Amino acid sequence: MIAYLTGGKAKVAPRVNRETRKKRSDGLVKVPFGKGAVMLVPGREDSGREPLRLVYAKKGEALPVPAGNWRVKNYTIETEYRKEYWALSITGMKGLDVSVVAGQTVKLSLQMGVRVNPSAFRKGEEIVACAGTLGPPGMGATVIRGKTRVPIGFRLRDLAGGEVGKGEMEYG
Repeated sequence: MIAYLTGGKAKVAPRVNRETRKKRSDGLVKVPFGKGAVMLVPGREDSGREPLRLVYAKKGEALPVPAGNWRVKNYTIETEYRKEYWALSITGMKGLDVSVVAGQTVKLSLQMGVRVNPSAFRKGEEIVACAGTLGPPGMGATVIRGKTRVPIGFRLRDLAGGEVGKGEMEYG
């Protein structure tokens, strides 16, 4: 990222898909969804390795990954609903640890849901509304429809249940 920001060339993680040849020293990694991608980064013990981007095209696929300790940095679940592209993108530094063993298949137990954590507080005469989208512990979530993030709508009500305000949150 720093190389990219300073004008240098950023290194892109190698893609692993169904056409990638499996080596004897590889294990296989499956996910609980169909179409999507998973970014694996090396575990602390294997820090000299390159990150890998696993690209899944259908449910039940198992992709080859070199044996060793890995951590899920992010994953994206893609689908089509009413002829429109939707994606759930989960990212963070505290992803699932994965141990890949040569000749064995490991199924990643990735969380596929999102929680919205709303809050509001008073700041002088204003009410400030906030909401965070949470995936697994230590990871954030973004819902995408088409090519844009889905806005989070909100309503503020008084103690009697009357609406005193509504709107949409901005990301960031």
